[in-house]
Amino acid sequence: MKGLINEELIYLDLKEDTQLQVLEKLSEALYKENRIFSKEDFLKGVLAREEEITTGFGNGFAIPHCKGQSVKTPSIAIGRTENLVKWNAIDDKGVNFIILIAVPEENKDNIHLKIISKLASKLIDEEFREKLHRTTSKDEIIQNIIDIKIEEGM
Repeated sequence: MKGLINEELIYLDLKEDTQLQVLEKLSEALYKENRIFSKEDFLKGVLAREEEITTGFGNGFAIPHCKGQSVKTPSIAIGRTENLVKWNAIDDKGVNFIILIAVPEENKDNIHLKIISKLASKLIDEEFREKLHRTTSKDEIIQNIIDIKIEEGM
């Protein structure tokens, strides 16, 4: 998963307090890092996906994603909010850790499904979730994400 994420794609103290505001902020980060062609088109894709089924994973986490032509390169942007954000999560609780996945329309081997699957299986682990919630270091977040690949064989 190395190369999918960098420090500029991580916000550990977001003040945004709505799902839309958080997704706009993370989409802007992807745009500034030249990972997507259009912030607006990408955001529309993310919101359309949210309408199909919630990406609120539970335990304070959400994994929104978009596979589309607005994406240049597979990427992950992460936001941790100061307060819980209403997300329609599967546990009916708020979310404060968002892992936004961007994947080009044409992608080999459905990489977005592999990323989501590996993240979701790792987020079942309470210790891993707590580690992500506690850390104050972007480098540590990146390492935790990269370690998923090493452990899970991606």
